[in-house]
Amino acid sequence: MKYYFLIILCFSLYVSRAQKSTINNNNSLYYFIDTVSTPVKDGMWQIGIEGPFKYYSVKCPCLEYNQQPTFLYNYIKSPEGKVISKDELRRLKFISLPNLITLVKNVDYKGFKNKYAIFFIEPLGKGFSCKRVFFSPPRKPQINIDYEIIHSDTIKHKSNYIIN
Repeated sequence: MKYYFLIILCFSLYVSRAQKSTINNNNSLYYFIDTVSTPVKDGMWQIGIEGPFKYYSVKCPCLEYNQQPTFLYNYIKSPEGKVISKDELRRLKFISLPNLITLVKNVDYKGFKNKYAIFFIEPLGKGFSCKRVFFSPPRKPQINIDYEIIHSDTIKHKSNYIIN
């Protein structure tokens, strides 16, 4: 019995290590957001904090329901993200903004989280901040219908027509 348990434990460690290396190497996408040298009026990104999340939204209504691609980062857990040096930055392959938009437009939203790991890199003092972000799929807009109940006994009918 102990022998079987040991085999199952070794197999699960192997599988978890294989999944971790796949996310970090093959399917990792890096995008550099230059928040320092790009003027605010010329930027394509809207960046803000809402609740525990920092959001990065592309000013491009190109998704379903005319929504913008939005990426979320848990700001409470780690406000600065992982700090990396210029040497580490040079080793990374970056995705362009048009390719990132095309990727999120043509992706199955349910499988996207398991298929890709997206990292945003921002300038931070002398180094750079690397944050793993999660794509927020567009939501179907809610339709609000306002209505008022009018009771027939409160309405006075006046008719200008004579019916023969």
